[in-house]
Amino acid sequence: MRNETYTYFKIQNGSDFLKIEILNQNFPNADLDWDKDSIRCKVSAKFGGFSGEFHADLMTFSFDNFKKELIQLNENLGQSATFKGYEGQVKIFIQGDGIGHLDLFCDLKDNVGIGNELKGELNIDQTYLPELIEQLDTITSEYKVHMKMNG
Repeated sequence: MRNETYTYFKIQNGSDFLKIEILNQNFPNADLDWDKDSIRCKVSAKFGGFSGEFHADLMTFSFDNFKKELIQLNENLGQSATFKGYEGQVKIFIQGDGIGHLDLFCDLKDNVGIGNELKGELNIDQTYLPELIEQLDTITSEYKVHMKMNG
């Protein structure tokens, strides 16, 4: 079943991109906060001649932590921001150079712990940050964070 809204975040430069689309909450009626925070996502990426797409279970607090770090990066362009999927399937690291250039490094695995891997880089600038923060805010508004965890 598809969400009525199309909830995702996307970072793009030219034809290269990284996109994480939220498909659904895995356990909406769960008793445990941990289970309530689990969301099913579709991850797609293209870096140069390489591309891939797979599904991953990610946690709402990972999106919330990433959003908070991006807000800090937007205020101080020499900082960094990291998105870490709980089981290591998705890792995103954005490093600022202090003057507005941002380098994104991404490590994607199609299966937890094993499987194929796609690593990529994107170069963007600070003008991408407000829209990305807004997309993450939409995700964390629609899919509430029940647990507070770092990373």
